[in-house]
Amino acid sequence: LRNQTINGLTIPKTVKTIAGWSFQSNSNSTPKKYLTGDVVIEEGSELTSIGDQAFQNSLITSINLNVCTKLESLGGLSLASSTLTTLGTEVLPETLTYLGGGVFNGCANLAQDIICYGKLSLGGTENFKKSAITRVILPNIYGYVGDRAFESTTNLTEVILNSSITGFGKNCFSSSNIEKL
Repeated sequence: LRNQTINGLTIPKTVKTIAGWSFQSNSNSTPKKYLTGDVVIEEGSELTSIGDQAFQNSLITSINLNVCTKLESLGGLSLASSTLTTLGTEVLPETLTYLGGGVFNGCANLAQDIICYGKLSLGGTENFKKSAITRVILPNIYGYVGDRAFESTTNLTEVILNSSITGFGKNCFSSSNIEKL
């Protein structure tokens, strides 16, 4: 369904994986084709992973991750550069253990907090770059926070991480308005 025009999408509760590039839109295609509207994941979802670039460049406005009680992974660029305005909740599932590089990169309309109490690893770089996210709370994050993870997040005022972080990549907070870390 990549590069197809689709208005709204319902993901059945039996779906366990959304493969990479499944609903990605190519902004260079002629004529332009996009997934638009809301992505509704059915209550009781078995979804465990959303693959790399699955919804990249789409015109979706919401995806209700709050019903994904088994979600473990959001792949690299999986929601990047979309017109997403809400994830259905500020608190991501505690089962989430991996946020891929650039997962929220360029989500300029996603003006909300991101909170995850699960034991979480950030993959790659630019996880939140150029997004409208206002606050990030990841108290059980471990490992390394990659290059440009929070770069150009001008709405971001607070990031709460734990003391087990092993390091921060270059330009991690460059051009952000962060007030509290």
